[in-house]
Amino acid sequence: MKIKSVFFSIVSLLIATSAIAQAPEIKRTPVQTVQLSTPGQVAIQMIVEVAPGGTIPRHTHPGEEIGYMMSGELTLEVDGQTAKVVKTGEAFSVPQGSIHGGKNASAAAATLLVTYVVDKDKPVATPAKN
Repeated sequence: MKIKSVFFSIVSLLIATSAIAQAPEIKRTPVQTVQLSTPGQVAIQMIVEVAPGGTIPRHTHPGEEIGYMMSGELTLEVDGQTAKVVKTGEAFSVPQGSIHGGKNASAAAATLLVTYVVDKDKPVATPAKN
């Protein structure tokens, strides 16, 4: 049963990343999916690379997003909050359901380690309605 849940989570992740317009300037590499002890929850980790000038389209998650900037910098825009430039070595989080996106305005690639703690039976991300 656990294998089935993990498989479903990975498939959901792939569908979700396609749903938020997998632009050529963004590369997402799944690291792991972990079935959590909280019923119905999974943690999904991935490396996200954003090329110089790249944009992460506005979207939401059915859970929390927790990130760490491994290299470069990214302007994180979360609705209702002031835009924040997240730099190498800094962490960030995005509350469940918050519409957000990002932009790499620098001349260097930005690389993030992102963890999503989400409901296992829902898509990891959904494009925001503008």
